[in-house]
Amino acid sequence: MDIPARSTTDLSRAVATEIRVLLLRRNMNQAQLAERMGVNEVWVSRRLRGAQQLDLNDLQRIADVLDVAIAHGMTDTDYSRLYERFDEIVGEVGKNK
Repeated sequence: MDIPARSTTDLSRAVATEIRVLLLRRNMNQAQLAERMGVNEVWVSRRLRGAQQLDLNDLQRIADVLDVAIAHGMTDTDYSRLYERFDEIVGEVGKNK
């Protein structure tokens, strides 16, 4: 069985987008996430911008703070759809404030 190749850049961008969406939904910013994780804001910013890759331990720490499970079984289509809808999701969150 062949497993389709996935661009790590696309996947990293999709995960960072998902984290930003979760922050918005929880009315949190990167500074608050950093404080709760015990890291500085630059640490969070670099990972969410893609300047530094997130590893699995980073993801688990972020998931713990945001009180979410790390997604299992998300397909490329799921990630693509999330990335494409980011602006729409941000608009929805802004309307609910």
